[in-house]
Amino acid sequence: MDLSNAAGHRPLPARRLRAGVASARLPAMTDRLLQVIREKGLLRGEFKLASGGTSSHYFDLKRVTLDPEGAALVAEKVLERCEALGGIAGVGGPPIGAHPMAGAAAAVSHLRGRPVRAFLVRREVKDHGTRSRIENAPPKGSRVVVVEDVVTTGRSTLEAVRILEEEGLVVAGIVCIVDRLQGGAEALRDYDFRPLYTSAEVLAG
Repeated sequence: MDLSNAAGHRPLPARRLRAGVASARLPAMTDRLLQVIREKGLLRGEFKLASGGTSSHYFDLKRVTLDPEGAALVAEKVLERCEALGGIAGVGGPPIGAHPMAGAAAAVSHLRGRPVRAFLVRREVKDHGTRSRIENAPPKGSRVVVVEDVVTTGRSTLEAVRILEEEGLVVAGIVCIVDRLQGGAEALRDYDFRPLYTSAEVLAG
């Protein structure tokens, strides 16, 4: 395993990587992530969605991305996509679903010796401090991956993409944990949109 790192970050010893989050790259762990989503992130009942509609089930994936195991599993899948795209400098997205995903991906990327920074996209600019629309933004021209926990209509994702592009960043791909199959893929058709799972796949279990 190549643990060299030109950015100056010091990776953990290989033996600790093998015993820790690096093991999440084993193929069997993909099914484990789906199991964690079903166990912790799928709620049944009557719910109002952010899009304004209602549903008999709700994906509360903060229960997955803020869970120790779930966060590591999601981070590994996001980083696999980053590696496939190549040259990715940052991972982030809109509040608040993207935030724990980005933080976990950044932490795991450091442990793997190939750091990718996390960034956060604000809906509104603060009237104090740096007044940045993007916290910890990569340099202009950088290739980034936008992450979301759940995509429904895709509106919030598109707004984050618009802000990133206005700030001079290149959106190389979009990754979400669950696509609810309610128009999001169509709305994001101009981008390389890759859900880890669809709602149908999660509900089939």
